[in-house]
Amino acid sequence: MSIETIRQLGDDALANLWDMQIGTISFIPDVQSTILRVQNITIPATGANTYEVPYKTQTFTKVGGKVNAPNEFDFEFRVDRNWLIYKGFVAWKNAVANTYTGAIGQDNAISSFRTPITVWAVDGDGTKPAGLGQWIFEGCYPTNISDLAFTYDNGDPLTVTITMNFLRMNDLIL
Repeated sequence: MSIETIRQLGDDALANLWDMQIGTISFIPDVQSTILRVQNITIPATGANTYEVPYKTQTFTKVGGKVNAPNEFDFEFRVDRNWLIYKGFVAWKNAVANTYTGAIGQDNAISSFRTPITVWAVDGDGTKPAGLGQWIFEGCYPTNISDLAFTYDNGDPLTVTITMNFLRMNDLIL
């Protein structure tokens, strides 16, 4: 294989080209601003449990009876100067599990604190590649808000990682 053959394969999918949409949630006043401040997101791995079947001198692997996929993902965002997005996520997380009071919100599939989040890849011009679907996380809510690291060492923006739990993930739905 030559370098020219590799060049003709076309462009690679780039990690910095993606978009996300957060469904309506009363705790976050400006969802568009929140999405623009998200710096990275990790789509969870998916798979299935397997088991080995021995037969005489050989073994083979079969798919087991359970899907092997976590029900959470993380994303990181830059904190805005007025802390509106951070306060929104804290209020949302406290509706689920209040850090101060210890109260746990009532949870069911239509809880007011659950909302869908959709993620998709985009091309350099911002359009979704033809034939590529999207990841839809149904019934999302925050389970963890990372620590805040203040320092005099630099003037970088504060970033916070949010861990979201979800009921189901539809991966690359067209």
